[in-house]
Amino acid sequence: MEICTMKNKLWWAVFAVGATLTLSNALSDPKWQAKPVQCAEPEEVFQTYVIPERLKAEFLAVGQVRTQDQINIPQAVVFWVNKDTGRWMFMEGDKTWVCVIGMGTQWETDLDTNQLMSMFTGKYGT
Repeated sequence: MEICTMKNKLWWAVFAVGATLTLSNALSDPKWQAKPVQCAEPEEVFQTYVIPERLKAEFLAVGQVRTQDQINIPQAVVFWVNKDTGRWMFMEGDKTWVCVIGMGTQWETDLDTNQLMSMFTGKYGT
């Protein structure tokens, strides 16, 4: 009877540790991740993407951007889009160097909040 109780306690201890680790991973803070980013002199980016794709600046701002060395530097942040073709590009940089953070097709703005939340979380229906 004592061996059965010990096994029971051991099983619950293993379960508790596993549950704690799973919960701590699920609730952890966002982490820095690497993604494909293209960087070049601004003129190269304009000649390669902005001009041929007929992109127009939809959003423009200046902000402090954190570098990979954890230093904040002022950068222009621009969201470009061609509403006719659905092509879009998000970039940041300055007069010496810009980075394309993301780009794609099928730009759509006619989403309600529930659709948007569902895309990020899988909740709230479609």
